[in-house]
Amino acid sequence: MSRVALEAMGMHPWSVEEFLALNLDLFPLQSFTGGNPAIVASIVVAFLVGILGAYLGYRRYQSGKLIAATETAPIGSITPGRVGITGTVRPVDETLTAKFTDDECVWYGYSITDHLETEEEDDEGNTVHEIETRERGDGTKSVEFYVEDDTGTALIDVEDGVKYSISSENKHRFRKKRHQPIEDPEFTYEDQYLPSGTKQRSYRQSMLPVGEKVFVMGSARAAPTDENTATVVMSTDEETDTFIVSDERQDELASGKLRSGLLIILLSLAMSAVTLYLLVSDFVLV
Repeated sequence: MSRVALEAMGMHPWSVEEFLALNLDLFPLQSFTGGNPAIVASIVVAFLVGILGAYLGYRRYQSGKLIAATETAPIGSITPGRVGITGTVRPVDETLTAKFTDDECVWYGYSITDHLETEEEDDEGNTVHEIETRERGDGTKSVEFYVEDDTGTALIDVEDGVKYSISSENKHRFRKKRHQPIEDPEFTYEDQYLPSGTKQRSYRQSMLPVGEKVFVMGSARAAPTDENTATVVMSTDEETDTFIVSDERQDELASGKLRSGLLIILLSLAMSAVTLYLLVSDFVLV
């Protein structure tokens, strides 16, 4: 605010001087980056990450709205088109044994992560210990399965881009530290020794067990005439590009995506707003 405007408001000259001094203390005229290109680039990247995060959060929020709005029906009475069904998982033929446990399932996903300990010297010659995270392996595996209720049976077309949404109840995580046994006594994956320099190895597993009650959302079509068990086949809904199998109820899955999507949007927009303010202020001050 200018001196003339402050005096027009009835402030005495000495009050004007004090206010201007206070204003300078609160908002120092200095560059945030000092013109350092690396810092400016980091702020720009953070701004772009915020924009991307807001977009991904919006897509997640829209997915939650779509799930909530999708009508469900008993398997025996559904008509072709997008629909949601609820039933129990039953394998078509063979089953899988989960990657790291003895559980019977029709799908599992896993990852193995190493936490490597490294030693480096800083500019002053001091030894600095750092932990580097490195993915050692991951993958998924599935077999054909049915979802059935009291009215009928649906064949899940696992080759048509199905996405699995698994709750914490069917997720497992195990850790193995150097020179220590696996924390979970039921862990069966044989990995006796860790490589030199590996401080810890983490094993993560998600699975869809046989007999699990699931919610499936996708497009229904009539089963082939040579299919003696299934009455319908569930596959990807081409209009919305949606095909989900989840061990959560429809309302739980939808509300979870709505809440998390909205949270991601708010945090991402806040990040973009802060970084944009820094960039604009820096440009003005420099």
